[in-house]
Amino acid sequence: MTYQQISLVQKSMQEMIPMAKEAGELFYRRLFEIAPELRPMFKTDIPQQSRKLMTVLIHIIANLDQLDILEEELKDLGQKHLDYQVESEHYDILEEALLWTFEKKLEKSWNEELKEAWQSAYQKISAAMMV
Repeated sequence: MTYQQISLVQKSMQEMIPMAKEAGELFYRRLFEIAPELRPMFKTDIPQQSRKLMTVLIHIIANLDQLDILEEELKDLGQKHLDYQVESEHYDILEEALLWTFEKKLEKSWNEELKEAWQSAYQKISAAMMV
């Protein structure tokens, strides 16, 4: 990732913070629309799961420029996802739902450059989780 991409992703995440609750819930609605077979994997209620997702995402993105300090944390998160039966192909589905959510919530500030920056960030994060 370039410094510019990191900056774009971090700035957009800051924009998302005031709407994090709605964004998290929108993400899960979209996820279950495109992959209803994943719904049984989620044992907690979706509002609670949404809060967890957005809290973790905010934390990771805040440290995107120094992911090495999150290396163990990301490995642990990846292991938890394995325990929940998340498979490598699920990461692509999650990426699709996440990018769609950001596009819907960020509306006017969403563009191709920001999309590419988020794709790069997501790939970097998910690769660290799958180690």
